Amino acid sequence: MAKATLDKTWIYAGKFYGPGEVELPDEAHAALQAKGAFGTEAVTQPTTELPEAETDADPLADFPELRAAGYTSVEEVRAADDKDLLAVKGVGQATLEKIRAATQE
Repeated sequence: MAKATLDKTWIYAGKFYGPGEVELPDEAHAALQAKGAFGTEAVTQPTTELPEAETDADPLADFPELRAAGYTSVEEVRAADDKDLLAVKGVGQATLEKIRAATQE
């Protein structure tokens, strides 16, 4: 695990990180560093602390087919018509109902 400060929210492996100080798994840290997430002045510190339980779970984490279809936020999913979501490969009526339940306000 590594501590880092992010100036905006990044998505890695279906999880949201930032903005602000975050604990990143080593794999996520390396991937975000390669994308320039930390800028040139940011300093990151490795840590051996165990991560705390996630309190803001990503509602889209259980629906990788949405990410594959280009949906990157809950707001995009909420705004999409049922017809559009049903057109996503792997989304049928039962999955659509689960998606709507997971992303309701």
